[in-house]
Amino acid sequence: MDKDYLKEKLNSIRCEMNYLWTGVLVTFGGAFSFSIIENKNIWIYFCIAAGIIIGLLFLNAFTIRRIEIKDIISELKKEVI
Repeated sequence: MDKDYLKEKLNSIRCEMNYLWTGVLVTFGGAFSFSIIENKNIWIYFCIAAGIIIGLLFLNAFTIRRIEIKDIISELKKEVI
């Protein structure tokens, strides 16, 4: 593949990973904050569960992007050598 294309794709995925990591921290942080509230009702339990599930989805997407970055870097190394 074209070296410039791979570099741009790498930068794009890295930027997307930053957004995903921020989403992981915000959703897990929100779920944790709701879990330390003393007066819990069904709505709080729902928010905790939703925060954990959404955070895990973001974390899964983050790891998928990380694998893509490793593949692109190995492909760039092959082109250099």
